[in-house]
Amino acid sequence: MNSAHILSTPVDAPPVADRRIGGIDGLRGLAALYVVVFHCWLLGFPGFPVNSGPVWFGWLMYGRLAVVFFLVLSGFSLALSPAAVGWRLGGVRRFLRRRAFRILPAYWAALAISLAVAAIVVPASRQGPPTSGTTIVYALLLQDIVVAPTPNGAFWSIAVEVELYLVFPVLVMLRRKLGAGALMAIALLPFATYVLWSGGNTPVEGVNRLAMNLAPAFVAGMLAAAAVTGPRLPWHWLSLLTGAPVVYVIATRGSAWTALHYFWIDLAVVPAMTFLIIAVATGRSAVLQSGPLRALGSFSYSLYLIHLPVVMVIGRKIVRPALGFGTPAFLATVLLGVPISLFGAWLFAKVFEEPFRKNRSWRELVPAVYGVPMPTDRFRHSFHVAAPAGKIYAHLTDPQNYVGLSPLLVAVRDVRPGPDETTYVGIERFRLGPLKWDNRLRVTLTPVTPDRQLRSSVISPGAVRLTATVNLTPEGNGTLVTESIELHTPAVLRRFALGQATTVQKSRATELTRRMER
Repeated sequence: MNSAHILSTPVDAPPVADRRIGGIDGLRGLAALYVVVFHCWLLGFPGFPVNSGPVWFGWLMYGRLAVVFFLVLSGFSLALSPAAVGWRLGGVRRFLRRRAFRILPAYWAALAISLAVAAIVVPASRQGPPTSGTTIVYALLLQDIVVAPTPNGAFWSIAVEVELYLVFPVLVMLRRKLGAGALMAIALLPFATYVLWSGGNTPVEGVNRLAMNLAPAFVAGMLAAAAVTGPRLPWHWLSLLTGAPVVYVIATRGSAWTALHYFWIDLAVVPAMTFLIIAVATGRSAVLQSGPLRALGSFSYSLYLIHLPVVMVIGRKIVRPALGFGTPAFLATVLLGVPISLFGAWLFAKVFEEPFRKNRSWRELVPAVYGVPMPTDRFRHSFHVAAPAGKIYAHLTDPQNYVGLSPLLVAVRDVRPGPDETTYVGIERFRLGPLKWDNRLRVTLTPVTPDRQLRSSVISPGAVRLTATVNLTPEGNGTLVTESIELHTPAVLRRFALGQATTVQKSRATELTRRMER
């Protein structure tokens, strides 16, 4: 069932953007669930792309369109932060490192499971069980370039995603320097070239080399990220208006024709999908923001990675020998495959996805996963400043003002303001005679209560974590400033980190008092 790309339906990795927007996780969760049911349909009814099942199940046949949707959603999610700061990425190495840390551990774990299932239980490809070439090609994510028997029919799109991730920094730069129209034109150029080479016929797609064909969907999602802070338009109506003609064509032409013309259908459906994502991101939906759907969206990447081996074992080894093909077989596969896939994906995410989503490096991950004891120290310092609370609050909510406020902090970079918090990178500089060493701090600054309280969460190399909460209380002709610090450090670094934190806290109090009295 996986020898042709139209039989595979990948779901994009939930993106790890610095900003999360209500409703998007719900969309992602529903789309992932559709993918699972689509593969159950393929196992229950033979003859795809011809609909050999009941007409009322026909809407489950278009799993390929999930590829397009998740690519649009991926481009949108990844571009949210760059779009908010003038289309600046904040470092190519940083972006690629975070993407790899986010998607590769779960992918490789799922690859190991899929290889075992395909080799021992049921092959995932009409080309037979996986080979040594399969392991190499899929481990290196070369399956969009090199053909090999697949261990999991959904994995081809992971390679497409990775190719787009690699060019994402270039796409961001082009958007900043050339504008939205030029970027979309560049994305469409390979697409148009492919059309010209086809001599006016519908281009024939193979099982790989699909990144260029699908790049316009990814770029459309990127460009849509700017609409989150743009003028409010009737996005849901625009989605309906642009999607209705595509639905009409699919409904009237049928599934077989659609499968042969996905090259065009993919492009035609992009506007409707883009407008839908903007509508959800800029509006409110009680259903999409409900707890169950948000939870489903939170492990949708894991659901995508492992569901196909699960439903194939159930469909081919349990259901088909008993029920053959048809509606009873499809329903039995759904009733068994969906809940088992959901539960298995939830467990898989707890082990192979969640730790890598919550921690951005191995230095952070090891203490979090293995429960290495982390001593905690709490201390506070109060002092009076002859300035109103509002003035102090405004000063402390601007990341650039922390340069020099803390004696070790010499620079602030990659400031990314968001609706509820601001993230930035602070550079601490340590000196020992003529030698110097720069320490990168990842800081999240959260205004808790206007003019009264703010919180900074700091993650430093070496798994050192610090949370500083500043409370501002009007007092006489000024303000009582109380900074409470909670410090988590590995035991080996505790004495050094505690000494530095207390020294910096007192120096910060002195400098803030001086600044406010000017």
